[in-house]
Amino acid sequence: MKLGYLDEDEETAELTDRTYWETVRGTKKTVAQADEILEMTREFEPKAELSYNKHYIGFWVEGRPFNFAIMRPQKNGLRLEIRLPQSQETDDFISTSDLDVLDYDKRWGKYRIKLANDTISKRKEVLEKLLCSAYDARR
Repeated sequence: MKLGYLDEDEETAELTDRTYWETVRGTKKTVAQADEILEMTREFEPKAELSYNKHYIGFWVEGRPFNFAIMRPQKNGLRLEIRLPQSQETDDFISTSDLDVLDYDKRWGKYRIKLANDTISKRKEVLEKLLCSAYDARR
């Protein structure tokens, strides 16, 4: 069994592959949404790559885990979890953005957002800003 690098929020990260996410946990369409998020991320971090783990798809930068956000493709959409400290400013920004916010995970410090098929293209600027903020906060 292959194990990934340890991250502070995971005991172990069992590596899987893209096929696992396309067939078992999500669909080809929802995994393609993760690719769209990766392309947005490459605007501010060109070395970013996707890391396919058993419980989530994360990010690697220069061969190391850098999970400022993680994605969980599902059969009916993509759940994006962006690691940012909860603040009134961020709450207000998200609430006026027309995103489907599930909740704020206080334990892991993440905003959980449900993305339907067309949400990424319609809310690209908002998502880029949130991802970039999370990336900067994590550096």
